[in-house]
Amino acid sequence: MAQVRIKALAMAFLLGALPTAAWGQSSDEAADADRVRYTLGLKLWYNNWETWPGERSDTKLAWIPALGVSYGNYFGSFSYFNKTRYNFPVSIGNADRREMDLSAGYWVLQGEGGRLGLSAGYKDVRQKFTGFEESITAPFVGFTGAGHVSGPWSIYMSGAYGRATETGPGFKAKGYYMSGEAGVAYAIARGTVLTAGYKVQVIDVGGGDCDAFVGFGTGKARCRDTTDGFIVGVSHTF
Repeated sequence: MAQVRIKALAMAFLLGALPTAAWGQSSDEAADADRVRYTLGLKLWYNNWETWPGERSDTKLAWIPALGVSYGNYFGSFSYFNKTRYNFPVSIGNADRREMDLSAGYWVLQGEGGRLGLSAGYKDVRQKFTGFEESITAPFVGFTGAGHVSGPWSIYMSGAYGRATETGPGFKAKGYYMSGEAGVAYAIARGTVLTAGYKVQVIDVGGGDCDAFVGFGTGKARCRDTTDGFIVGVSHTF
């Protein structure tokens, strides 16, 4: 399963690297490029959470509202993964999780065929287990884009990578954060878009304090979180 998730994430990154990765821009949208535009969105992520030492949760539906703003070639976004409670049936029990993403970027490609943007941002994750809490922070770089297929249909993709720091009771460990999402989009009206795809997120830190905390004593232990599943969304730009 881990290899399948890693392959899915790699595919999302490869798709995002394609030069055609951009959202179809109509002549009306091009005319609006000289004004500030806002986007409200909501994504529903039907996901599982796997955390150390390799225990996987039940499946949960996470609500992720988002706000975007753009002006010309510049854009910014904020999203919030609402607090969601997971159950790990073997040993961990219940755990709560919430996340925040903030980013700003620049459209390097725009046209009738689509668009591709590069961005930089910051991710904050809070996890609460029975008896202790953890926080994970990660500045990151990323991309977002889409390409027109036919009529109202497009493909979209996004990805991010950054250095992660995980802090918990008596330990602090460093590693990386990586995420990727790819899917299809359908424009139901001017400015309103439906999306459906697959999203993978990995937070991997290890060694040092992380090793001591999980009690392996080898000096090589990894504290790894993998969250993946199907995701659908709706957004409206005005």
